[in-house]
Amino acid sequence: MRITRHSVVSLLVVGLLLISNIYLFRVLPLKADGLTHIYFLDVGQGDSILIRTADSHTILIDGGPDDTVLSRLSEYLPPWHHSIDLMILTHPDSDHSTGLVSVLGHYPVASVWFNGVDHDTAIYHKFEQVIKDKQISTSIVTAGAQHAWAADNINVLYPFADTKLVGLDSNDTGVVTKFTDRNFDLLLTADISSKIEAQLVSRHLVTPVEFLKVPHHGSKTSSAAEFIEAAQPDEAVISVGAHNSYGHPTAEALTRYAQANVPVLRTDQHGTIQVITDGYNYKVTTAR
Repeated sequence: MRITRHSVVSLLVVGLLLISNIYLFRVLPLKADGLTHIYFLDVGQGDSILIRTADSHTILIDGGPDDTVLSRLSEYLPPWHHSIDLMILTHPDSDHSTGLVSVLGHYPVASVWFNGVDHDTAIYHKFEQVIKDKQISTSIVTAGAQHAWAADNINVLYPFADTKLVGLDSNDTGVVTKFTDRNFDLLLTADISSKIEAQLVSRHLVTPVEFLKVPHHGSKTSSAAEFIEAAQPDEAVISVGAHNSYGHPTAEALTRYAQANVPVLRTDQHGTIQVITDGYNYKVTTAR
């Protein structure tokens, strides 16, 4: 086939049109729209939640068990917003902390919240070292700590100021937060057990929410009926890896949500789960 100047120009035009269509498909949905976008990222057997507030601030809670979080962030963070305003490590277990080390290596991070519990593992020590080397502002948070942006805020509910974290199971040291956008509430529960759930309920800190991040990937030792009743979520999300060795989510936990008539979404079945809200209404989309 003879290649002419006309055919070369035509190929270039077609290529540019393809590139522009890909750009529009990829970028336009990420443009600031005055809405809050919450992503329960599909990172396998671990937790990672990204929040883009209505005024375009970003919160990343946990990072999953490996660097999969980086590819997820590239999907859901606009190219012009290559930074994290607040990073929260709920507790130092590797299925929450490992991905954050990768994020710290690729994204500027303004501030980090964590529980301050020492964890003698290589990945946690690396997490601490990277924060120190980059001179990132850090806060060891307890109940009452909060951060606000315009109509959005995030509040720490646990650990309590009088909680002795040393000696507790690592899961029960997890930072529990509530994210609020006007009338929309999301309860983020890390990997706490029913023991901590009961303490939160007894202190009247669990109130009705639109969305609940199910504690501990749907383990049988979490999601007590009393906790679910206090939260009264419209919907619940389980961050969990497919065919994981822990048997998460368990039949016991799923049964308790079913008995409370709470629909459950799962990252192993639905991929990344996105909640979009204007603070009054919300809609849910899933990757699959």
